[in-house]
Amino acid sequence: MQLKIPTEARLGAYLKPCELGLDLPAWFVADLQSIDPDLYPIFHKYSVMWDDFMSNHYGSLDDPRHVIGVPSGFTEEVWGYPKKQDKSNAPVLDGTFHIWRLAKSVGAWAHIVQLVSKDPVYLQFVLDTLHFQAVYSAKYGHKALNRQKREQEQEQRQKEQSNKDQLFNDVNKANGKLIRDVMDNMDRGITAPTNPTKESILSYPNQKNRTKIITPLDDRSGGLIIPDDWEKN
Repeated sequence: MQLKIPTEARLGAYLKPCELGLDLPAWFVADLQSIDPDLYPIFHKYSVMWDDFMSNHYGSLDDPRHVIGVPSGFTEEVWGYPKKQDKSNAPVLDGTFHIWRLAKSVGAWAHIVQLVSKDPVYLQFVLDTLHFQAVYSAKYGHKALNRQKREQEQEQRQKEQSNKDQLFNDVNKANGKLIRDVMDNMDRGITAPTNPTKESILSYPNQKNRTKIITPLDDRSGGLIIPDDWEKN
């Protein structure tokens, strides 16, 4: 069964339909529209830049915006401005569904959330969040909801920064002896690199003469404790 998408504020060009039970669970879409009948899953073939509210109108020169339409060189309807790969200039693929809300009063679509997973637990979390926001907005108004969301985002940023600060302090504490040794050497004027090395024996079955190689120690081999995330960055 396909979910029909209204063509208001769209060009009505080709748009991949949402196949209930295949693309998304039927229970998810049913619960989604029970929260708000104007919520729809829209398939994004390409990774795009979008605005919070979009239609097929570009806006004025002083207020340009991304649109819903068929860009030059494309055959599918694209909801936003397609991102391009650096070397080939080909569009970056997305391949996920996004939840959009048809704002009939202004003839535009409002972006709600990108569905980054089809896992039932994640989809239920999305439903629970949207349900909470709908109830909160109905009770306290949209301004109160926006304020509450901003406060949540600020709390999350503060929590992430606190975790980073704690990790930094823990790493410094764990490496305390090495750091004190370095500072002691600097106080005594010993600043030349020591170039520590390690010996490794290369061998294989039935080999008579083994090969010894000497390689420099990296920070971790030298005893420095480094979180994996720091090495990735």
